[in-house]
Amino acid sequence: AKIKYMRHEGKIQEVLDRYASLPKSVQKDKVTILLANYLKKEQFNKSLLYFNVLDRMNVEVDPSFSYFWGEALLKTGSNKKGLKKLYDYIAKEGSSAQYYIQALQLTTEVEEGL
Repeated sequence: AKIKYMRHEGKIQEVLDRYASLPKSVQKDKVTILLANYLKKEQFNKSLLYFNVLDRMNVEVDPSFSYFWGEALLKTGSNKKGLKKLYDYIAKEGSSAQYYIQALQLTTEVEEGL
Protein backbone atom coordinates (compact mmCIF):
# COMPACT_ATOMS: atom_id res chain seq x y z
CA ALA A 1 0.00 0.00 0.00
CA LYS A 2 2.90 2.34 0.76
CA ILE A 3 4.37 1.88 -2.74
CA LYS A 4 0.98 2.59 -4.34
CA TYR A 5 0.65 5.75 -2.22
CA MET A 6 4.15 6.93 -3.21
CA ARG A 7 3.41 6.29 -6.88
CA HIS A 8 0.20 8.33 -6.53
CA GLU A 9 2.12 11.15 -4.82
CA GLY A 10 4.64 11.10 -7.66
CA LYS A 11 1.89 11.46 -10.25
CA ILE A 12 0.34 14.39 -8.37
CA GLN A 13 3.70 16.13 -8.24
CA GLU A 14 4.32 15.36 -11.92
CA VAL A 15 1.09 17.16 -12.90
CA LEU A 16 1.85 20.09 -10.59
CA ASP A 17 5.34 20.40 -12.09
CA ARG A 18 3.99 20.18 -15.66
CA TYR A 19 1.81 23.27 -15.15
CA ALA A 20 4.05 25.16 -12.72
CA SER A 21 5.06 27.80 -15.30
CA LEU A 22 1.42 28.77 -15.94
CA PRO A 23 -0.45 31.34 -13.84
CA LYS A 24 -2.37 29.72 -10.97
CA SER A 25 -5.74 30.56 -12.57
CA VAL A 26 -4.73 28.83 -15.81
CA GLN A 27 -3.44 25.82 -13.89
CA LYS A 28 -6.79 25.56 -12.11
CA ASP A 29 -8.75 25.86 -15.38
CA LYS A 30 -6.56 23.25 -17.10
CA VAL A 31 -6.91 20.73 -14.29
CA THR A 32 -10.65 21.41 -13.93
CA ILE A 33 -11.19 20.70 -17.64
CA LEU A 34 -9.23 17.44 -17.42
CA LEU A 35 -11.18 16.46 -14.34
CA ALA A 36 -14.55 17.24 -15.94
CA ASN A 37 -13.63 15.20 -19.01
CA TYR A 38 -12.77 12.13 -16.91
CA LEU A 39 -15.98 12.48 -14.90
CA LYS A 40 -18.10 12.78 -18.08
CA LYS A 41 -16.47 9.60 -19.41
CA GLU A 42 -17.01 7.96 -15.99
CA GLN A 43 -13.26 7.33 -15.71
CA PHE A 44 -13.37 7.75 -11.96
CA ASN A 45 -9.93 6.25 -11.25
CA LYS A 46 -8.30 8.84 -13.51
CA SER A 47 -10.41 11.63 -12.04
CA LEU A 48 -9.05 10.94 -8.54
CA LEU A 49 -5.58 12.09 -9.59
CA TYR A 50 -6.95 15.47 -10.67
CA PHE A 51 -9.09 15.88 -7.55
CA ASN A 52 -5.88 15.47 -5.55
CA VAL A 53 -3.98 17.86 -7.81
CA LEU A 54 -6.64 20.56 -7.44
CA ASP A 55 -6.74 20.00 -3.70
CA ARG A 56 -2.94 20.34 -3.51
CA MET A 57 -3.02 23.55 -5.58
CA ASN A 58 -4.78 25.33 -2.73
CA VAL A 59 -7.18 27.22 -5.00
CA GLU A 60 -10.81 28.17 -4.48
CA VAL A 61 -13.07 25.49 -5.95
CA ASP A 62 -16.82 25.23 -6.41
CA PRO A 63 -18.61 23.69 -3.42
CA SER A 64 -19.76 20.81 -5.66
CA PHE A 65 -16.09 19.73 -5.84
CA SER A 66 -16.55 17.70 -2.62
CA TYR A 67 -19.69 16.05 -3.96
CA PHE A 68 -18.04 14.88 -7.18
CA TRP A 69 -14.88 13.80 -5.34
CA GLY A 70 -17.00 11.78 -2.93
CA GLU A 71 -18.92 10.21 -5.80
CA ALA A 72 -15.68 9.27 -7.60
CA LEU A 73 -14.31 7.70 -4.42
CA LEU A 74 -17.48 5.64 -3.99
CA LYS A 75 -17.42 4.54 -7.64
CA THR A 76 -13.84 3.30 -7.17
CA GLY A 77 -14.61 1.38 -3.97
CA SER A 78 -13.18 3.84 -1.45
CA ASN A 79 -16.39 3.91 0.58
CA LYS A 80 -15.07 5.38 3.84
CA LYS A 81 -13.27 8.25 2.08
CA GLY A 82 -16.22 8.80 -0.26
CA LEU A 83 -18.72 8.95 2.59
CA LYS A 84 -16.49 11.43 4.44
CA LYS A 85 -16.32 13.75 1.39
CA LEU A 86 -20.08 13.57 0.91
CA TYR A 87 -20.80 14.20 4.59
CA ASP A 88 -18.37 17.15 4.52
CA TYR A 89 -20.26 18.49 1.49
CA ILE A 90 -23.65 18.07 3.18
CA ALA A 91 -22.45 19.58 6.46
CA LYS A 92 -20.79 22.56 4.80
CA GLU A 93 -23.41 23.35 2.17
CA GLY A 94 -26.59 22.27 3.94
CA SER A 95 -29.95 21.37 2.44
CA SER A 96 -29.76 24.19 -0.13
CA ALA A 97 -26.71 22.57 -1.78
CA GLN A 98 -27.03 21.88 -5.50
CA TYR A 99 -26.40 18.13 -5.06
CA TYR A 100 -27.91 17.73 -1.58
CA ILE A 101 -30.51 15.08 -2.52
CA GLN A 102 -28.03 13.16 -4.71
CA ALA A 103 -25.48 13.19 -1.87
CA LEU A 104 -28.07 11.83 0.56
CA GLN A 105 -29.09 9.14 -1.93
CA LEU A 106 -25.47 8.08 -2.55
CA THR A 107 -24.63 7.89 1.14
CA THR A 108 -27.79 5.92 1.85
CA GLU A 109 -27.06 3.41 -0.94
CA VAL A 110 -23.51 2.87 0.31
CA GLU A 111 -24.56 2.55 3.95
CA GLU A 112 -27.23 0.00 3.05
CA GLY A 113 -24.51 -2.07 1.41
CA LEU A 114 -22.15 -1.96 4.40
